[in-house]
Amino acid sequence: MGAKIYSGDKSGVVTETGAYEGHVNPKRRVKGLEWAPGDLYIMYSQGGKTNLVINTEKEGIASVVTVRELELQDGSKLGTSEVVQYFGLSKDHNRRTFLDAGLRIELNPISSTFIPRDAAHKYGIKSMSDNCLGYYRK
Repeated sequence: MGAKIYSGDKSGVVTETGAYEGHVNPKRRVKGLEWAPGDLYIMYSQGGKTNLVINTEKEGIASVVTVRELELQDGSKLGTSEVVQYFGLSKDHNRRTFLDAGLRIELNPISSTFIPRDAAHKYGIKSMSDNCLGYYRK
């Protein structure tokens, strides 16, 4: 939380993330969730939404963080698919690191609230997938 992502003249601060471990359906493994730490995975979900996924565990273990919200300098906020579009990312950036994908990151931790899966409804979140540990929100 609080990391600033840059690409050319575009930038924003990460204000919401999701943490995930394992697969929703072990019989249908998503290989992009098992890549090496730091590898990016542009995940397409039902309904055509895209997510910026960052692998966090050793290769072969599904453990990732998603960028769910980015705050721009003018205070406006971008959701998951908008973040991917804003930085011009696509599946062509899969299995690349931030630098290889033309992104830079500046770490600047900020305080955040952890929202566990079983409390999602209290924060206006309709649902979280079974492999979601929870969200972190500014």
